[in-house]
Amino acid sequence: MVSPNGSLKKERMEELWERHEADAACQRFWQKHSVSEKVECLTFESLELPRKVDAG
Repeated sequence: MVSPNGSLKKERMEELWERHEADAACQRFWQKHSVSEKVECLTFESLELPRKVDAG
């Protein structure tokens, strides 16, 4: 399974920048080039995959 990337959330990244990152240029780069949007997610269980048929 794919785990969530919670550490890349905007709120989390801003908190990390403020607390640990001294390089303002890196922070500005991240803010300029990052995008955050909500998307609808699917799970493997929600997909209707073809079932294997026993050949025997």
